[in-house]
Amino acid sequence: MTGDAPVTFDRIADALGHQVRQRVLVGLLEKNPQDVRETIVADGGSDGATAEVQLVHVHLPKLEDLGYVSWDKDSGTLLKGTRWDEIEPTLRLLHTNRAAIPADTF
Repeated sequence: MTGDAPVTFDRIADALGHQVRQRVLVGLLEKNPQDVRETIVADGGSDGATAEVQLVHVHLPKLEDLGYVSWDKDSGTLLKGTRWDEIEPTLRLLHTNRAAIPADTF
């Protein structure tokens, strides 16, 4: 588990390294808690089933392992994780400067 690892820029960049994870994290910045179904619908794209599988089996477990989200699989609820404080400043910086960031980032 990488949740006990020290905070580094590489760790934060790893969490933000995929557009789906970016959207999940920014979503929690804006609304905590969040229903996983809302996240799936928001990121469904053209193939919602594939997006859901990737979200549930790749992206949420990774963010949970990093400690940035807490995911209650039974209720489908996402919450800010125990290490949220280490990624929040970066998320706020990116969110505040959305206009200067490529449009496909979030």
